Amino acid sequence: MKSELKRLFSRAAMLLLIMLLTTTTAWAEDAITGLTYNTTGGYYEIPDADALNALRTYVNQGNDCSSKTFKQTADITLTSAFSPIGNSSSNIFQGTYNGNGKTISGLTIEGGNTIYQALFGNVQNATIPYPGA
Repeated sequence: MKSELKRLFSRAAMLLLIMLLTTTTAWAEDAITGLTYNTTGGYYEIPDADALNALRTYVNQGNDCSSKTFKQTADITLTSAFSPIGNSSSNIFQGTYNGNGKTISGLTIEGGNTIYQALFGNVQNATIPYPGA
């Protein structure tokens, strides 16, 4: 009887450990370095140029953001040249970007690519609402 309880306890502990590791891994996969996730609103916050750069880096590393939403939470002034979010045929933004009525000023695009020359260079199946909508 004692060995059976020990075995059941061991299995329960292993199951709990697996559940904890799976939950942690799922959260870590959703984390984007340099961005804060607003759990109440269900979106990543874009409050400044650093966060905009973090989004750009994430997309230009090959992440399409197809299931992610980003919300600009403040006016942003860029003080240096900016490489587009989605800078090639393989780096594509497919998420949702809500400008939230905020502005981005000082935008100067850098890079020699003549195709992808905008804040969002390559966009497919994305949602970027018009500010007046």
